[in-house]
Amino acid sequence: MGQPQSVFDAKGNIRIYPFPYAITHKLRQTPYNFFMRKCFLHRTIVFTWLVGAVAFARLQVALRTKKNKESWVKTRAHYDHRFFRPPHEHMPNLSC
Repeated sequence: MGQPQSVFDAKGNIRIYPFPYAITHKLRQTPYNFFMRKCFLHRTIVFTWLVGAVAFARLQVALRTKKNKESWVKTRAHYDHRFFRPPHEHMPNLSC
């Protein structure tokens, strides 16, 4: 009729499936070398992720200088208006 849908056989014992049935085994059998040599898309994705990660890490370090942080505080203070604050600020404290 077809293959059984359970991991148990007719006697109730657990059947051990052959090697490639677990997801980790399938990932280990994936031909990564073939993809990297023959498929332009896979090479491009890996290269872009690596270059992008390095570039953004360096940008974060470069932009978090003391001068920039002071500028950000000054800019935020300039846009802090009373009419942008939530209305519950003027209400009594209702927390328990």
